[in-house]
Amino acid sequence: MSKKRPLTADEVAYFCYQLGQILDSGVPVYDGLSVMAAESRAKNTPEANALLSSVTASLSMEKPLYAALDEAGVFPEYCVKTVMAGELSGRLDEALDALTEYYEKQARLSDSVRNAVTSPMIMLVIAAAVVLVLILKILPMFADIFRDFDPNVYEAVSESVAAAGKVGAVVLVICGILFAAGAVFLAANRKTEGFAEAFSALPFFREAAENVAMAKFSGAVSMMIMSGLSASEAMANVKGISAHKRVSRKIDRCTELIMQDVPFADAVEQSELLPVFYAQTLRVSYSSGSFDSAWQKISRRMSEEADKSIERIISAAEPALTAVLTLAAGAVMLTVMLPLMNIMSVMI
Repeated sequence: MSKKRPLTADEVAYFCYQLGQILDSGVPVYDGLSVMAAESRAKNTPEANALLSSVTASLSMEKPLYAALDEAGVFPEYCVKTVMAGELSGRLDEALDALTEYYEKQARLSDSVRNAVTSPMIMLVIAAAVVLVLILKILPMFADIFRDFDPNVYEAVSESVAAAGKVGAVVLVICGILFAAGAVFLAANRKTEGFAEAFSALPFFREAAENVAMAKFSGAVSMMIMSGLSASEAMANVKGISAHKRVSRKIDRCTELIMQDVPFADAVEQSELLPVFYAQTLRVSYSSGSFDSAWQKISRRMSEEADKSIERIISAAEPALTAVLTLAAGAVMLTVMLPLMNIMSVMI
């Protein structure tokens, strides 16, 4: 049995938008998805039809929507968990709107990253092709021209060509490494969960990856708290929502402390799940009866921090890639100029 292809961010956003429109119109989810499945069959889109048929089949067995999405095997974990939060809290329409906005943002980010990386990769291919032509065709041709002339001239030219070949080989290796890194980066970028989590172990991406994971977590918890669920119920339901290992461990630790009857704000502080300032805010808001609004503000702040972190990465990547391409161009010019300069000096 072939492995199912995970949905892209664009596809998840479109599905959530369509499902949200169905709910807003008052049509039951099962009936609405059945109509969408019929339309996909009429338009001869077998992949969409298979997905919708799978979801409607699960719903026909009276399974909740989040379970149907999970069984389909193509939706990201965050989408499934957020739909579950929406169903349990009675705020499914809000959950779908939030998911639509989130995955549209992920799709735009993915496009920005792809555009930022693709152009330098094309330039690397061109640079590598130029170096290959130079060291395999052009420079040996220069050496052959002087073969029938003065042996001393030919010897000097041959040495220059050999040196240029070594420089060219180094340039090719560097271009190959950079191209492979770009290909891996683009492959990770195609994943629905986004590129930041895929590179969370790298120092350059660590802060952004954690901020993105925390934004997901705080958004789901805020939705559940707003619906009237207790803190312990909310934490139990969001377990496994994050693919970020460090954040996931903090969530598990916080949940364990809450189960041990540790006050929620204290559990958040002891597990270092949120900064101390946010933990103190939760402690005060719990006493004042504004716990839900405090979580809403924290969720909004976390989302803003995640957006800023990702924007910083993209802003820093562009000059870095420009510098790398400049060095590559300089190396290519050096490969060409060294033998030509030696040839001219010998001829003079």
